[in-house]
Amino acid sequence: PVDLRNKKIALQNNGPHLYYLSKILSDAGLSLKDVTLKFTKDLTGTNQTPLSSMQAGDVDAAMMISVDAGAATSNFTVGT
Repeated sequence: PVDLRNKKIALQNNGPHLYYLSKILSDAGLSLKDVTLKFTKDLTGTNQTPLSSMQAGDVDAAMMISVDAGAATSNFTVGT
């Protein structure tokens, strides 16, 4: 998580991930002020999600649900 400093992170607007991201950053000695946040309209299932932002190259990282994380990282081939 320390390598997230000065990175752009996508997450759903008004979603549950802001607190979780804050905790992850805090545990690494960072705060929300150390990153740039890009809020998306939806969590999953549209072209306005953290996953779609990451796929488009608009962000360096994203907070997303496990289904989208599987698609983003291994196309569901890891652990199967």
